[in-house]
Amino acid sequence: MHTPYRHPKTKIFWVKGSVPAEVRDLPSYSGTKQFNRSLGTRNPKEVQAALAKVTLALRAEWDAQLAPPSPAPITLSEHQIRALAGRWHDQRLREEERQDQHQESLLAVLSTLEGEDAPDALFTRSGLVADAVDRLLKDEPVPCDEASRARLHGELLRQHKSLYRLLLRRAKGDHTAEVERFPEWKTAATPGTLATATVPLPPQPAAASQTTSQGLTVGELMDRYDADPKRLGIRERSKAGYAVIYRVLKELLGADKPVKAITREDCRQVRDVLLKLPPNYTKRFPRMTAKEAAEEASRKGVAPLAPGTVDGYLENLAAVFNWAVAEEYMERNPAKGLGTTGKVKAKDKRLPFTLDQLQAIFSAPLYTGCRDDEANYAAPGPNHPRRARFWVPLLSLWTGMRLNECCQLLTSDVRALDGVPCLFISEEVADGPREAGRGKPAPVKRVKTEAGERFVPIHPELIRIGFLKFAEKKRAARAERLFPELSASGEGYFSDAFSKWFSRFLASRNAKTSRTSFHSFRHCYRDAMTEARLGRNSVLLLGGWEGGKTDDGYGGKVRASFLLEEISKVAYPGLDLGHLRGEA
Repeated sequence: MHTPYRHPKTKIFWVKGSVPAEVRDLPSYSGTKQFNRSLGTRNPKEVQAALAKVTLALRAEWDAQLAPPSPAPITLSEHQIRALAGRWHDQRLREEERQDQHQESLLAVLSTLEGEDAPDALFTRSGLVADAVDRLLKDEPVPCDEASRARLHGELLRQHKSLYRLLLRRAKGDHTAEVERFPEWKTAATPGTLATATVPLPPQPAAASQTTSQGLTVGELMDRYDADPKRLGIRERSKAGYAVIYRVLKELLGADKPVKAITREDCRQVRDVLLKLPPNYTKRFPRMTAKEAAEEASRKGVAPLAPGTVDGYLENLAAVFNWAVAEEYMERNPAKGLGTTGKVKAKDKRLPFTLDQLQAIFSAPLYTGCRDDEANYAAPGPNHPRRARFWVPLLSLWTGMRLNECCQLLTSDVRALDGVPCLFISEEVADGPREAGRGKPAPVKRVKTEAGERFVPIHPELIRIGFLKFAEKKRAARAERLFPELSASGEGYFSDAFSKWFSRFLASRNAKTSRTSFHSFRHCYRDAMTEARLGRNSVLLLGGWEGGKTDDGYGGKVRASFLLEEISKVAYPGLDLGHLRGEA
Protein backbone atom coordinates (compact mmCIF):
# COMPACT_ATOMS: atom_id res chain seq x y z
CA MET A 1 0.00 0.00 0.00
CA HIS A 2 1.39 3.39 -0.95
CA THR A 3 1.79 6.40 1.29
CA PRO A 4 -1.36 8.54 1.62
CA TYR A 5 -1.40 11.95 -0.03
CA ARG A 6 -3.55 15.03 0.37
CA HIS A 7 -5.61 16.07 -2.63
CA PRO A 8 -4.56 19.61 -3.60
CA LYS A 9 -8.10 20.80 -4.26
CA THR A 10 -10.30 19.22 -1.61
CA LYS A 11 -7.53 18.74 1.04
CA ILE A 12 -8.96 15.26 1.69
CA PHE A 13 -6.42 12.47 2.13
CA TRP A 14 -6.34 9.75 -0.54
CA VAL A 15 -4.28 6.62 -1.08
CA LYS A 16 -3.04 5.41 -4.43
CA GLY A 17 -1.67 1.98 -5.28
CA SER A 18 -1.45 -0.81 -7.82
CA VAL A 19 -4.36 -3.11 -8.52
CA PRO A 20 -3.19 -6.76 -8.31
CA ALA A 21 -2.58 -8.29 -11.72
CA GLU A 22 -5.15 -11.01 -11.15
CA VAL A 23 -7.81 -8.39 -10.37
CA ARG A 24 -7.15 -6.10 -13.36
CA ASP A 25 -8.64 -8.51 -15.89
CA LEU A 26 -11.94 -8.79 -14.07
CA PRO A 27 -14.88 -7.16 -15.93
CA SER A 28 -15.54 -4.77 -13.06
CA TYR A 29 -11.99 -3.36 -13.27
CA SER A 30 -11.59 -3.31 -17.08
CA GLY A 31 -7.81 -3.34 -17.02
CA THR A 32 -7.46 -0.60 -14.41
CA LYS A 33 -3.88 -0.73 -13.12
CA GLN A 34 -4.14 1.71 -10.23
CA PHE A 35 -6.68 2.48 -7.57
CA ASN A 36 -7.36 5.76 -5.83
CA ARG A 37 -9.43 5.68 -2.68
CA SER A 38 -10.50 8.53 -0.47
CA LEU A 39 -9.65 8.14 3.20
CA GLY A 40 -12.58 10.40 4.02
CA THR A 41 -10.69 12.76 6.31
CA ARG A 42 -8.76 16.01 6.26
CA ASN A 43 -7.30 15.37 9.73
CA PRO A 44 -3.71 13.99 9.61
CA LYS A 45 -4.26 12.31 12.98
CA GLU A 46 -7.01 10.14 11.50
CA VAL A 47 -5.09 9.05 8.40
CA GLN A 48 -3.51 5.83 9.73
CA ALA A 49 -6.77 4.48 11.10
CA ALA A 50 -8.57 5.38 7.88
CA LEU A 51 -5.78 3.80 5.83
CA ALA A 52 -6.10 0.53 7.74
CA LYS A 53 -9.84 0.53 7.19
CA VAL A 54 -9.50 1.18 3.44
CA THR A 55 -6.80 -1.49 3.15
CA LEU A 56 -9.06 -4.10 4.73
CA ALA A 57 -11.99 -3.03 2.56
CA LEU A 58 -9.90 -3.29 -0.61
CA ARG A 59 -8.61 -6.73 0.31
CA ALA A 60 -12.13 -7.91 1.06
CA GLU A 61 -13.35 -6.44 -2.23
CA TRP A 62 -10.61 -8.15 -4.23
CA ASP A 63 -11.07 -11.46 -2.43
CA ALA A 64 -14.78 -11.32 -3.18
CA GLN A 65 -14.09 -10.53 -6.84
CA LEU A 66 -11.65 -13.42 -7.16
CA ALA A 67 -13.76 -15.93 -5.28
CA PRO A 68 -15.51 -18.51 -7.47
CA PRO A 69 -19.21 -17.77 -7.95
CA SER A 70 -21.48 -19.36 -5.40
CA PRO A 71 -23.42 -22.32 -6.76
CA ALA A 72 -27.06 -21.73 -7.53
CA PRO A 73 -29.42 -22.85 -4.77
CA ILE A 74 -31.35 -26.06 -5.34
CA THR A 75 -34.86 -27.20 -4.58
CA LEU A 76 -35.13 -30.44 -2.62
CA SER A 77 -37.72 -33.03 -3.57
CA GLU A 78 -40.01 -34.61 -0.99
CA HIS A 79 -37.94 -37.80 -1.30
CA GLN A 80 -34.75 -35.89 -0.42
CA ILE A 81 -36.39 -34.01 2.45
CA ARG A 82 -37.51 -37.27 4.03
CA ALA A 83 -34.10 -38.83 3.38
CA LEU A 84 -32.28 -36.03 5.20
CA ALA A 85 -34.72 -36.10 8.09
CA GLY A 86 -34.39 -39.88 8.19
CA ARG A 87 -30.62 -39.63 8.39
CA TRP A 88 -30.95 -37.37 11.40
CA HIS A 89 -33.51 -39.75 12.97
CA ASP A 90 -31.16 -42.72 12.43
CA GLN A 91 -28.15 -40.91 13.93
CA ARG A 92 -30.09 -39.75 16.98
CA LEU A 93 -31.49 -43.23 17.56
CA ARG A 94 -28.02 -44.81 17.50
CA GLU A 95 -26.78 -42.20 19.97
CA GLU A 96 -29.61 -43.05 22.35
CA GLU A 97 -29.05 -46.80 21.96
CA ARG A 98 -25.44 -46.33 23.08
CA GLN A 99 -26.78 -44.87 26.30
CA ASP A 100 -29.09 -47.73 27.33
CA GLN A 101 -27.58 -47.64 30.80
CA HIS A 102 -29.36 -44.34 31.29
CA GLN A 103 -32.84 -45.70 30.54
CA GLU A 104 -34.16 -44.94 33.99
CA SER A 105 -33.01 -41.35 33.72
CA LEU A 106 -34.40 -41.10 30.20
CA LEU A 107 -37.76 -42.43 31.32
CA ALA A 108 -37.91 -39.85 34.07
CA VAL A 109 -37.25 -37.02 31.61
CA LEU A 110 -39.65 -38.24 28.93
CA SER A 111 -42.41 -38.84 31.44
CA THR A 112 -42.40 -35.15 32.34
CA LEU A 113 -43.30 -34.24 28.75
CA GLU A 114 -47.07 -34.36 28.84
CA GLY A 115 -49.23 -34.26 25.76
CA GLU A 116 -48.65 -34.90 22.09
CA ASP A 117 -46.89 -31.57 21.42
CA ALA A 118 -44.62 -31.42 24.45
CA PRO A 119 -41.49 -32.85 22.76
CA ASP A 120 -42.20 -30.72 19.69
CA ALA A 121 -42.47 -27.55 21.76
CA LEU A 122 -39.29 -28.30 23.70
CA PHE A 123 -37.35 -28.95 20.50
CA THR A 124 -38.60 -25.76 18.85
CA ARG A 125 -38.07 -23.48 21.84
CA SER A 126 -34.53 -24.68 22.42
CA GLY A 127 -33.50 -23.85 18.85
CA LEU A 128 -32.31 -27.42 18.33
CA VAL A 129 -34.29 -27.82 15.13
CA ALA A 130 -32.47 -24.95 13.41
CA ASP A 131 -29.12 -26.34 14.56
CA ALA A 132 -30.05 -29.77 13.22
CA VAL A 133 -30.95 -28.31 9.82
CA ASP A 134 -27.60 -26.51 9.68
CA ARG A 135 -25.68 -29.69 10.54
CA LEU A 136 -27.53 -31.75 7.94
CA LEU A 137 -26.82 -29.29 5.14
CA LYS A 138 -23.27 -28.26 5.97
CA ASP A 139 -21.73 -31.27 4.19
CA GLU A 140 -23.64 -30.64 0.97
CA PRO A 141 -21.65 -28.83 -1.77
CA VAL A 142 -24.74 -27.07 -3.15
CA PRO A 143 -26.93 -24.81 -0.98
CA CYS A 144 -30.65 -25.37 -0.95
CA ASP A 145 -33.21 -22.59 -1.24
CA GLU A 146 -35.14 -21.15 1.68
CA ALA A 147 -38.35 -22.96 0.76
CA SER A 148 -36.56 -26.32 0.93
CA ARG A 149 -34.98 -25.34 4.19
CA ALA A 150 -38.38 -24.53 5.68
CA ARG A 151 -39.79 -27.89 4.52
CA LEU A 152 -36.81 -29.72 6.04
CA HIS A 153 -37.40 -27.81 9.27
CA GLY A 154 -40.98 -29.08 9.40
CA GLU A 155 -39.99 -32.66 8.60
CA LEU A 156 -37.39 -32.66 11.38
CA LEU A 157 -40.05 -31.59 13.86
CA ARG A 158 -42.21 -34.54 12.83
CA GLN A 159 -39.29 -36.99 13.01
CA HIS A 160 -38.30 -35.58 16.39
CA LYS A 161 -41.74 -36.30 17.78
CA SER A 162 -41.68 -39.81 16.30
CA LEU A 163 -38.23 -40.48 17.76
CA TYR A 164 -39.18 -39.48 21.28
CA ARG A 165 -42.36 -41.54 21.20
CA LEU A 166 -40.23 -44.50 20.18
CA LEU A 167 -37.71 -43.83 22.95
CA LEU A 168 -40.49 -43.48 25.49
CA ARG A 169 -41.93 -46.87 24.52
CA ARG A 170 -38.47 -48.46 24.69
CA ALA A 171 -37.80 -46.89 28.07
CA LYS A 172 -40.98 -48.61 29.26
CA GLY A 173 -39.76 -51.96 27.88
CA ASP A 174 -41.70 -52.05 24.58
CA HIS A 175 -39.25 -52.94 21.75
CA THR A 176 -41.86 -54.10 19.21
CA ALA A 177 -42.13 -50.85 17.27
CA GLU A 178 -40.72 -50.79 13.73
CA VAL A 179 -37.75 -48.45 13.52
CA GLU A 180 -36.66 -48.10 9.89
CA ARG A 181 -39.74 -46.83 8.10
CA PHE A 182 -37.94 -44.97 5.32
CA PRO A 183 -35.58 -47.16 3.25
CA GLU A 184 -34.48 -44.10 1.27
CA TRP A 185 -32.49 -42.97 4.31
CA LYS A 186 -29.56 -45.09 3.21
CA THR A 187 -29.82 -44.54 -0.54
CA ALA A 188 -30.56 -40.88 -1.20
CA ALA A 189 -29.03 -38.89 1.61
CA THR A 190 -25.37 -39.77 1.73
CA PRO A 191 -23.13 -36.68 1.92
CA GLY A 192 -22.66 -34.96 -1.43
CA THR A 193 -25.52 -36.65 -3.27
CA LEU A 194 -27.82 -33.61 -3.22
CA ALA A 195 -25.77 -31.83 -5.88
CA THR A 196 -26.52 -34.54 -8.45
CA ALA A 197 -29.93 -35.54 -7.18
CA THR A 198 -31.55 -32.13 -7.57
CA VAL A 199 -32.02 -29.48 -10.23
CA PRO A 200 -30.43 -26.01 -9.82
CA LEU A 201 -32.80 -23.09 -9.67
CA PRO A 202 -33.04 -20.87 -12.79
CA PRO A 203 -31.69 -17.29 -12.51
CA GLN A 204 -35.15 -16.00 -11.57
CA PRO A 205 -36.65 -17.32 -8.31
CA ALA A 206 -38.46 -20.63 -8.61
CA ALA A 207 -42.21 -20.97 -8.28
CA ALA A 208 -41.84 -22.37 -4.78
CA SER A 209 -39.90 -19.36 -3.53
CA GLN A 210 -41.40 -16.38 -1.82
CA THR A 211 -39.84 -13.99 -4.35
CA THR A 212 -41.76 -15.50 -7.26
CA SER A 213 -45.07 -15.79 -5.47
CA GLN A 214 -44.94 -12.32 -3.95
CA GLY A 215 -42.34 -10.50 -6.03
CA LEU A 216 -39.41 -8.26 -5.21
CA THR A 217 -39.49 -6.63 -1.78
CA VAL A 218 -39.11 -2.94 -0.97
CA GLY A 219 -35.63 -3.48 0.45
CA GLU A 220 -34.50 -5.52 -2.55
CA LEU A 221 -35.85 -2.93 -4.97
CA MET A 222 -33.84 -0.16 -3.31
CA ASP A 223 -30.67 -2.24 -3.46
CA ARG A 224 -31.14 -3.06 -7.14
CA TYR A 225 -32.05 0.51 -8.05
CA ASP A 226 -28.92 1.85 -6.35
CA ALA A 227 -26.80 -0.80 -8.08
CA ASP A 228 -28.05 0.10 -11.55
CA PRO A 229 -25.01 1.05 -13.72
CA LYS A 230 -26.74 4.25 -14.84
CA ARG A 231 -26.68 5.51 -11.23
CA LEU A 232 -23.01 4.88 -10.47
CA GLY A 233 -22.10 8.55 -10.92
CA ILE A 234 -24.92 9.98 -8.80
CA ARG A 235 -23.85 12.80 -6.50
CA GLU A 236 -23.79 12.45 -2.73
CA ARG A 237 -26.41 15.16 -2.31
CA SER A 238 -28.78 13.29 -4.60
CA LYS A 239 -28.10 10.09 -2.68
CA ALA A 240 -29.06 11.89 0.52
CA GLY A 241 -32.41 12.81 -1.02
CA TYR A 242 -33.09 9.19 -1.86
CA ALA A 243 -31.96 8.07 1.60
CA VAL A 244 -34.81 10.06 3.19
CA ILE A 245 -37.52 8.53 1.03
CA TYR A 246 -35.97 5.07 1.47
CA ARG A 247 -36.07 5.44 5.26
CA VAL A 248 -39.67 6.63 5.33
CA LEU A 249 -40.80 3.95 2.88
CA LYS A 250 -39.18 1.16 4.89
CA GLU A 251 -40.59 2.45 8.18
CA LEU A 252 -44.15 2.83 6.90
CA LEU A 253 -44.45 -0.15 4.56
CA GLY A 254 -41.70 -2.47 5.77
CA ALA A 255 -38.58 -3.59 3.91
CA ASP A 256 -40.15 -7.02 3.29
CA LYS A 257 -43.32 -5.75 1.64
CA PRO A 258 -43.59 -6.98 -1.99
CA VAL A 259 -43.42 -3.99 -4.32
CA LYS A 260 -46.27 -5.38 -6.40
CA ALA A 261 -48.48 -5.02 -3.33
CA ILE A 262 -47.76 -1.28 -2.91
CA THR A 263 -50.91 0.75 -3.52
CA ARG A 264 -51.69 4.36 -4.25
CA GLU A 265 -52.97 4.63 -0.68
CA ASP A 266 -49.58 3.46 0.62
CA CYS A 267 -47.91 6.26 -1.33
CA ARG A 268 -50.41 8.80 -0.05
CA GLN A 269 -49.51 7.76 3.50
CA VAL A 270 -45.84 8.38 2.68
CA ARG A 271 -46.72 11.82 1.29
CA ASP A 272 -48.85 12.71 4.32
CA VAL A 273 -46.00 11.86 6.70
CA LEU A 274 -43.52 13.89 4.64
CA LEU A 275 -45.85 16.91 4.70
CA LYS A 276 -45.68 16.96 8.52
CA LEU A 277 -42.03 15.97 8.83
CA PRO A 278 -39.64 18.74 9.98
CA PRO A 279 -36.21 19.31 8.40
CA ASN A 280 -33.43 17.17 9.91
CA TYR A 281 -35.99 15.11 11.78
CA THR A 282 -33.46 12.40 12.68
CA LYS A 283 -31.48 15.02 14.63
CA ARG A 284 -34.49 16.72 16.19
CA PHE A 285 -36.16 13.44 17.18
CA PRO A 286 -33.36 10.84 17.09
CA ARG A 287 -35.31 8.04 18.79
CA MET A 288 -38.48 8.36 16.73
CA THR A 289 -39.66 6.89 13.47
CA ALA A 290 -40.61 9.26 10.67
CA LYS A 291 -44.31 8.91 11.51
CA GLU A 292 -43.70 9.54 15.21
CA ALA A 293 -41.47 12.53 14.41
CA ALA A 294 -44.13 13.97 12.09
CA GLU A 295 -46.81 13.66 14.78
CA GLU A 296 -44.55 15.12 17.47
CA ALA A 297 -43.52 18.03 15.22
CA SER A 298 -47.16 18.73 14.40
CA ARG A 299 -48.08 18.65 18.10
CA LYS A 300 -45.25 21.05 19.01
CA GLY A 301 -45.82 23.35 16.06
CA VAL A 302 -42.41 22.69 14.48
CA ALA A 303 -42.28 23.98 10.90
CA PRO A 304 -42.47 21.13 8.36
CA LEU A 305 -40.45 20.59 5.21
CA ALA A 306 -41.08 23.07 2.41
CA PRO A 307 -43.58 21.83 -0.20
CA GLY A 308 -40.86 21.93 -2.84
CA THR A 309 -38.66 19.67 -0.73
CA VAL A 310 -41.52 17.20 -0.24
CA ASP A 311 -42.17 17.22 -3.97
CA GLY A 312 -38.50 16.44 -4.55
CA TYR A 313 -38.70 13.40 -2.27
CA LEU A 314 -41.88 12.23 -4.00
CA GLU A 315 -40.23 12.65 -7.38
CA ASN A 316 -37.44 10.39 -6.14
CA LEU A 317 -40.03 7.83 -5.05
CA ALA A 318 -41.72 7.99 -8.45
CA ALA A 319 -38.33 7.61 -10.16
CA VAL A 320 -37.64 4.39 -8.23
CA PHE A 321 -41.04 2.99 -9.18
CA ASN A 322 -40.63 4.08 -12.82
CA TRP A 323 -37.42 2.08 -12.89
CA ALA A 324 -39.21 -0.89 -11.31
CA VAL A 325 -41.90 -0.75 -14.00
CA ALA A 326 -39.26 -0.59 -16.75
CA GLU A 327 -37.50 -3.61 -15.21
CA GLU A 328 -40.88 -5.42 -14.95
CA TYR A 329 -40.81 -5.67 -11.16
CA MET A 330 -44.07 -3.69 -11.02
CA GLU A 331 -46.96 -3.34 -13.43
CA ARG A 332 -47.62 0.34 -12.75
CA ASN A 333 -46.22 3.27 -10.78
CA PRO A 334 -48.41 3.94 -7.72
CA ALA A 335 -46.57 7.21 -6.97
CA LYS A 336 -46.97 8.75 -10.42
CA GLY A 337 -47.99 12.41 -10.21
CA LEU A 338 -48.22 12.26 -6.42
CA GLY A 339 -47.10 15.77 -5.53
CA THR A 340 -48.22 18.27 -2.93
CA THR A 341 -49.71 21.10 -4.97
CA GLY A 342 -48.14 20.50 -8.37
CA LYS A 343 -46.19 23.76 -8.07
CA VAL A 344 -44.68 25.95 -5.40
CA LYS A 345 -47.26 28.31 -3.98
CA ALA A 346 -46.69 31.97 -4.72
CA LYS A 347 -46.36 32.73 -1.01
CA ASP A 348 -43.50 30.19 -0.75
CA LYS A 349 -41.45 31.33 -3.77
CA ARG A 350 -38.10 33.04 -3.32
CA LEU A 351 -38.16 36.76 -3.98
CA PRO A 352 -35.55 39.06 -5.49
CA PHE A 353 -33.93 41.54 -3.15
CA THR A 354 -35.55 44.95 -3.02
CA LEU A 355 -33.47 48.02 -3.86
CA ASP A 356 -33.25 48.88 -0.15
CA GLN A 357 -32.04 45.36 0.66
CA LEU A 358 -29.39 45.51 -2.08
CA GLN A 359 -28.17 48.88 -0.83
CA ALA A 360 -28.01 47.52 2.74
CA ILE A 361 -25.99 44.52 1.57
CA PHE A 362 -23.43 46.49 -0.42
CA SER A 363 -23.02 49.24 2.16
CA ALA A 364 -22.05 46.76 4.88
CA PRO A 365 -18.60 47.13 6.51
CA LEU A 366 -17.46 44.26 4.29
CA TYR A 367 -17.83 46.69 1.35
CA THR A 368 -17.03 49.99 3.04
CA GLY A 369 -14.29 49.04 5.52
CA CYS A 370 -14.14 46.34 8.19
CA ARG A 371 -11.72 44.83 10.67
CA ASP A 372 -11.43 41.66 8.57
CA ASP A 373 -13.61 39.48 6.36
CA GLU A 374 -13.76 36.59 8.83
CA ALA A 375 -15.16 36.81 12.38
CA ASN A 376 -15.17 40.64 12.29
CA TYR A 377 -16.80 41.12 8.88
CA ALA A 378 -19.65 43.13 10.44
CA ALA A 379 -17.38 45.39 12.51
CA PRO A 380 -16.38 48.72 10.89
CA GLY A 381 -12.64 49.08 10.38
CA PRO A 382 -9.89 50.34 8.09
CA ASN A 383 -9.44 47.21 5.96
CA HIS A 384 -10.90 46.43 2.54
CA PRO A 385 -10.31 42.70 1.93
CA ARG A 386 -11.47 41.47 -1.46
CA ARG A 387 -11.92 37.76 -1.33
CA ALA A 388 -14.86 35.37 -1.70
CA ARG A 389 -17.17 37.17 0.72
CA PHE A 390 -16.66 40.39 -1.22
CA TRP A 391 -16.84 39.07 -4.78
CA VAL A 392 -19.31 36.17 -4.72
CA PRO A 393 -22.46 38.30 -4.09
CA LEU A 394 -21.35 40.80 -6.75
CA LEU A 395 -20.71 38.03 -9.28
CA SER A 396 -24.18 36.61 -8.75
CA LEU A 397 -25.83 40.02 -8.98
CA TRP A 398 -24.17 40.89 -12.31
CA THR A 399 -23.94 37.46 -13.97
CA GLY A 400 -26.76 35.48 -12.36
CA MET A 401 -24.37 32.70 -11.37
CA ARG A 402 -25.55 30.20 -8.79
CA LEU A 403 -23.76 30.16 -5.44
CA ASN A 404 -21.69 27.01 -6.02
CA GLU A 405 -20.85 28.16 -9.56
CA CYS A 406 -19.26 31.27 -8.05
CA CYS A 407 -17.50 29.51 -5.18
CA GLN A 408 -15.86 26.83 -7.33
CA LEU A 409 -14.34 29.19 -9.94
CA LEU A 410 -10.78 28.56 -11.07
CA THR A 411 -8.44 31.31 -12.21
CA SER A 412 -8.46 29.61 -15.63
CA ASP A 413 -12.23 30.18 -15.81
CA VAL A 414 -11.59 33.90 -16.29
CA ARG A 415 -10.35 34.32 -19.86
CA ALA A 416 -11.10 36.06 -23.13
CA LEU A 417 -13.19 34.59 -25.93
CA ASP A 418 -12.79 36.40 -29.25
CA GLY A 419 -11.39 39.34 -27.32
CA VAL A 420 -14.31 39.45 -24.85
CA PRO A 421 -13.49 38.83 -21.14
CA CYS A 422 -15.71 35.94 -20.03
CA LEU A 423 -16.43 33.60 -17.16
CA PHE A 424 -16.60 29.93 -18.11
CA ILE A 425 -18.97 27.81 -16.02
CA SER A 426 -18.43 24.10 -16.52
CA GLU A 427 -18.22 20.75 -14.79
CA GLU A 428 -14.69 19.44 -14.55
CA VAL A 429 -13.08 16.39 -13.01
CA ALA A 430 -9.82 15.78 -11.21
CA ASP A 431 -6.94 14.08 -12.96
CA GLY A 432 -6.14 12.01 -9.89
CA PRO A 433 -8.73 10.36 -7.64
CA ARG A 434 -10.87 7.73 -9.33
CA GLU A 435 -13.10 5.05 -7.99
CA ALA A 436 -11.28 1.75 -8.40
CA GLY A 437 -12.85 -0.39 -11.08
CA ARG A 438 -15.14 2.36 -12.36
CA GLY A 439 -12.58 4.63 -13.94
CA LYS A 440 -14.75 7.66 -13.26
CA PRO A 441 -12.87 10.68 -11.86
CA ALA A 442 -14.26 12.61 -8.94
CA PRO A 443 -15.71 15.99 -10.04
CA VAL A 444 -14.06 19.14 -8.74
CA LYS A 445 -16.57 21.50 -10.37
CA ARG A 446 -20.26 20.98 -10.77
CA VAL A 447 -23.16 22.49 -12.68
CA LYS A 448 -26.82 22.00 -11.89
CA THR A 449 -27.99 21.12 -15.40
CA GLU A 450 -26.57 20.57 -18.86
CA ALA A 451 -27.66 24.09 -19.76
CA GLY A 452 -25.62 25.32 -16.79
CA GLU A 453 -22.40 24.75 -18.76
CA ARG A 454 -21.92 28.09 -20.45
CA PHE A 455 -19.78 31.18 -20.82
CA VAL A 456 -20.92 34.59 -19.60
CA PRO A 457 -19.27 37.86 -20.67
CA ILE A 458 -18.08 39.79 -17.63
CA HIS A 459 -20.42 42.71 -16.99
CA PRO A 460 -18.76 46.14 -17.39
CA GLU A 461 -19.73 47.03 -13.80
CA LEU A 462 -17.67 44.11 -12.48
CA ILE A 463 -14.72 45.33 -14.53
CA ARG A 464 -15.13 48.84 -13.12
CA ILE A 465 -15.16 47.41 -9.58
CA GLY A 466 -11.87 45.62 -10.35
CA PHE A 467 -12.74 41.97 -10.92
CA LEU A 468 -10.34 41.46 -13.86
CA LYS A 469 -7.46 42.94 -11.86
CA PHE A 470 -8.34 40.66 -8.95
CA ALA A 471 -8.31 37.59 -11.22
CA GLU A 472 -5.00 38.63 -12.79
CA LYS A 473 -3.37 38.96 -9.36
CA LYS A 474 -4.53 35.44 -8.49
CA ARG A 475 -3.09 34.12 -11.73
CA ALA A 476 0.21 35.91 -11.13
CA ALA A 477 0.37 34.27 -7.69
CA ARG A 478 -0.11 30.88 -9.42
CA ALA A 479 -3.34 30.28 -7.54
CA GLU A 480 -5.48 27.56 -9.04
CA ARG A 481 -8.71 28.62 -7.40
CA LEU A 482 -10.09 32.10 -7.55
CA PHE A 483 -11.21 31.79 -3.93
CA PRO A 484 -8.74 29.36 -2.30
CA GLU A 485 -10.03 30.18 1.19
CA LEU A 486 -13.20 28.22 0.39
CA SER A 487 -12.99 24.46 0.85
CA ALA A 488 -15.29 21.73 -0.38
CA SER A 489 -17.75 20.01 1.91
CA GLY A 490 -17.79 16.27 2.32
CA GLU A 491 -20.22 16.14 -0.59
CA GLY A 492 -17.86 18.13 -2.81
CA TYR A 493 -19.67 21.49 -2.79
CA PHE A 494 -17.70 24.70 -2.18
CA SER A 495 -20.87 26.62 -1.36
CA ASP A 496 -22.11 24.84 1.78
CA ALA A 497 -20.24 26.87 4.40
CA PHE A 498 -20.65 30.10 2.40
CA SER A 499 -24.42 29.63 2.27
CA LYS A 500 -24.65 29.41 6.06
CA TRP A 501 -22.42 32.46 6.50
CA PHE A 502 -24.44 34.48 3.98
CA SER A 503 -27.64 33.75 5.86
CA ARG A 504 -26.06 35.26 8.99
CA PHE A 505 -24.74 38.17 6.93
CA LEU A 506 -28.23 38.96 5.60
CA ALA A 507 -29.60 38.94 9.13
CA SER A 508 -26.89 41.38 10.23
CA ARG A 509 -28.04 43.77 7.46
CA ASN A 510 -31.77 43.35 8.20
CA ALA A 511 -32.15 41.94 4.70
CA LYS A 512 -33.20 38.44 5.68
CA THR A 513 -36.79 37.29 5.35
CA SER A 514 -38.39 33.88 4.99
CA ARG A 515 -38.34 34.37 1.21
CA THR A 516 -34.88 35.83 0.61
CA SER A 517 -31.60 33.97 0.36
CA PHE A 518 -28.47 34.05 -1.79
CA HIS A 519 -30.60 32.78 -4.67
CA SER A 520 -32.47 36.10 -4.57
CA PHE A 521 -29.53 37.61 -6.51
CA ARG A 522 -30.42 35.29 -9.39
CA HIS A 523 -34.03 36.47 -9.24
CA CYS A 524 -32.77 40.08 -9.35
CA TYR A 525 -30.70 39.23 -12.43
CA ARG A 526 -33.63 37.59 -14.20
CA ASP A 527 -35.88 40.59 -13.49
CA ALA A 528 -33.17 43.00 -14.69
CA MET A 529 -32.89 41.13 -18.00
CA THR A 530 -36.66 41.28 -18.42
CA GLU A 531 -36.68 45.02 -17.74
CA ALA A 532 -33.84 45.45 -20.25
CA ARG A 533 -36.06 43.70 -22.85
CA LEU A 534 -33.54 40.96 -23.60
CA GLY A 535 -34.78 38.25 -25.94
CA ARG A 536 -35.78 34.90 -24.48
CA ASN A 537 -32.80 33.03 -25.93
CA SER A 538 -30.37 35.63 -24.56
CA VAL A 539 -31.96 35.30 -21.12
CA LEU A 540 -31.62 31.50 -21.17
CA LEU A 541 -28.05 31.61 -22.46
CA LEU A 542 -26.85 34.22 -19.97
CA GLY A 543 -28.53 32.53 -17.01
CA GLY A 544 -27.90 28.87 -17.77
CA TRP A 545 -31.58 28.01 -17.67
CA GLU A 546 -32.89 24.91 -19.41
CA GLY A 547 -33.69 25.55 -23.05
CA GLY A 548 -30.73 27.81 -23.77
CA LYS A 549 -27.55 26.50 -25.38
CA THR A 550 -24.71 28.34 -27.05
CA ASP A 551 -24.83 25.75 -29.84
CA ASP A 552 -28.30 24.29 -30.33
CA GLY A 553 -27.69 22.83 -33.77
CA TYR A 554 -29.05 25.80 -35.70
CA GLY A 555 -26.67 28.43 -37.04
CA GLY A 556 -23.58 27.57 -34.97
CA LYS A 557 -22.41 29.33 -31.82
CA VAL A 558 -23.67 32.63 -30.45
CA ARG A 559 -20.89 35.22 -30.56
CA ALA A 560 -19.39 36.41 -27.29
CA SER A 561 -19.55 39.99 -28.54
CA PHE A 562 -23.32 39.68 -29.01
CA LEU A 563 -23.80 38.32 -25.49
CA LEU A 564 -21.62 41.14 -24.13
CA GLU A 565 -23.97 43.66 -25.75
CA GLU A 566 -26.92 41.88 -24.16
CA ILE A 567 -25.54 41.54 -20.63
CA SER A 568 -24.34 45.17 -20.67
CA LYS A 569 -28.02 46.17 -20.73
CA VAL A 570 -28.53 44.66 -17.27
CA ALA A 571 -28.81 47.47 -14.72
CA TYR A 572 -30.20 48.17 -11.26
CA PRO A 573 -31.48 51.74 -11.30
CA GLY A 574 -31.00 53.46 -7.94
CA LEU A 575 -28.29 51.05 -6.69
CA ASP A 576 -25.14 53.03 -5.87
CA LEU A 577 -21.90 51.02 -6.02
CA GLY A 578 -19.63 53.98 -6.70
CA HIS A 579 -17.69 53.38 -3.47
CA LEU A 580 -16.50 50.01 -4.83
CA ARG A 581 -15.02 51.21 -8.11
CA GLY A 582 -11.39 51.76 -8.91
CA GLU A 583 -9.84 49.27 -6.46
CA ALA A 584 -8.33 45.86 -7.22
